[in-house]
Amino acid sequence: MRRTDVYFLVVGWAVLVSGCASALREPPPLEDLAAASGREGHALAVAERLWNQRTIESVREAGERYQAAVTDETVQVEALIGATRAHLWLGDHLDDPGARLAAAVAALDLAQWCGRVDPEEPQCDYWLALGIGLQIQERRTTAVDGLPRVVDLLQLSIDRDPSMDHAGPHRVLALVHLRAPGWPAGPGDVDLGLEQALLAVELAPDHAPNRLALAEAHRELDEIGESKAQYREAERLATDQAQRGVPDAAEWLDEARTALKQLEQR
Repeated sequence: MRRTDVYFLVVGWAVLVSGCASALREPPPLEDLAAASGREGHALAVAERLWNQRTIESVREAGERYQAAVTDETVQVEALIGATRAHLWLGDHLDDPGARLAAAVAALDLAQWCGRVDPEEPQCDYWLALGIGLQIQERRTTAVDGLPRVVDLLQLSIDRDPSMDHAGPHRVLALVHLRAPGWPAGPGDVDLGLEQALLAVELAPDHAPNRLALAEAHRELDEIGESKAQYREAERLATDQAQRGVPDAAEWLDEARTALKQLEQR
């Protein structure tokens, strides 16, 4: 199982490969996406309970239930967001590269429809940005086209609702700046990464992933003492959240402890 948090999908861009491919394609009709779930009918309350269990099988089933509902106008946007989110989580946790790419493509199709069904819903832009980021991880030839789209979508999300997903737009944009190649190849900029991480912490100081992003920014700036302090705060928050049964908290805790161990060895 991969260690990364679903909210940290935009990772690992050391260089932009030669050649490029479009980051987005025309999605299939909504009816085809609903049918592809393999389920007749849906129950979003059940889907949410399955999603909160955070196992491969439970998230896969949750995604199927959400996806079965994407043509139901009474819950359409909620279903599209839920299905997108489930595919993104699977794409970040599955072992098989082909399955990860398939999950990324499915997430992109659903997120694009989300924006078409409700152009005013800011979450559609946010989850689309994460979907493009996941696809770039699995298909590097989409980076040239995809990276600028990711930055634009995250900035649009910040302009419309920066608080969503515990300040997710600021947090993910921070990681893009910290991990993407720098100018002229890409949007990498450590100072901008620090700025965005600070904004994420300001909006949601008790969310461990925001502290992890800030710790990474300080580490990249070689501010080791401050980086350790933020990783320790992330460890404290994640420990408390894990004890309260918060999904994904164990992964945040592992990331904080691994980073602290690495810094102690420097």
